[in-house]
Amino acid sequence: PKLQIFFQEVFEHKYFFVPVFIWSYLDMAIMNYHFRNNVNYEWSEQETCALINLFKQKRELWDPSDWNYMNKQIKPLAWQGIAISLNKTTHEVETKIWSLISQYQIEENLRQINGNDYESKWFAFKLFSFLKDRNKLVRSNPENFSAK
Repeated sequence: PKLQIFFQEVFEHKYFFVPVFIWSYLDMAIMNYHFRNNVNYEWSEQETCALINLFKQKRELWDPSDWNYMNKQIKPLAWQGIAISLNKTTHEVETKIWSLISQYQIEENLRQINGNDYESKWFAFKLFSFLKDRNKLVRSNPENFSAK
């Protein structure tokens, strides 16, 4: 736990940089260990909600109007920070979040087809409401395309 807290603080403050290939190697080693030892990949509802909330805080991962959205050096650090916070690998975290986003998009499409009266029964639907207008914000604000 102390090591996890240390790494979490390091990544939140971006004091430390580890090359992506080293993290990729470590992720592969951890995944190999999990596979050989039949580690359960099931996520509890609580873990899933924590993942969504951490993802929401890292705007560089999902918000095209964020200055670091296209930064290939910052994004891996953001994923690593989330993974360390949840005691998972970056592969597990990325796979899970993209799976959840796909489910959210399905639910959102159903809501659009059936009208605003449609109420999703999926527990995480409201947690992803921050993604609803992300593309509209970028298209409607010309300042997002100017150099900062």
